[in-house]
Amino acid sequence: MRSFTLRRFKPKRAKQIAHTLSNPSKMPCPSYSFPITSCKVGSKMRKKKGTVCEVCYAGGGFYRMGPVKDAMDIRLAASRHPLWPDAMASLIYGQLYFRWFDSGDIQSLKMLYQIVEIARNLPRTKFWLPTKELAIVRRYLKENPDGFPANLVVRLSMTMVDPCHMVKTEGLFNTSTTSEKKKPEGFLCTAETREEKCVYCRACWDKNIPNVIYPVRKKDRVLCNEIVVQLEGETNE
Repeated sequence: MRSFTLRRFKPKRAKQIAHTLSNPSKMPCPSYSFPITSCKVGSKMRKKKGTVCEVCYAGGGFYRMGPVKDAMDIRLAASRHPLWPDAMASLIYGQLYFRWFDSGDIQSLKMLYQIVEIARNLPRTKFWLPTKELAIVRRYLKENPDGFPANLVVRLSMTMVDPCHMVKTEGLFNTSTTSEKKKPEGFLCTAETREEKCVYCRACWDKNIPNVIYPVRKKDRVLCNEIVVQLEGETNE
């Protein structure tokens, strides 16, 4: 893959193009969020029982607030700007860690290429990209057999809670699973013991950890029930 240098913008200009970064309270770093309704796979999984999208935290809490929803809508529209990769690299510059999409997901193969290019231009930043877009990831890897940059960890999120089968990664990308009744092999996220914060943990950004396990929390199930009621109401309207 041919790499190219992204231009550097001043913060004001970068925000005019890409809007602001998001700052989820759990993360030790900024992120960038889209509305969950824009998820290609996730929006289909949201109404299916037993999926991780059924218990998605981004369907409630602060993500329901007007200003937060407005900001996510603006970011989604901004991602179509031709200078979006340059603006994002400018906003992320200087960060040691960065998480893509505390809400939402990659929109296309083109966007995945843009994220890769941002990582190449910011080699001192460690990136984590959680995604359910397996088809997009596989297409990228078919076109780029050498895989992703060393500072970009792509973690495919298994779509089901307590999955029976894991996707074969062939060492080219990482995974994450959500567990409620059984513990698959991998690194167990213990953020719940630290007030739902990463604090010192950086497992999700570590390529040497093949799979990270996120336990389903009680409040996720409560949120899930609220979302089901909301979706049923939307269906009946």
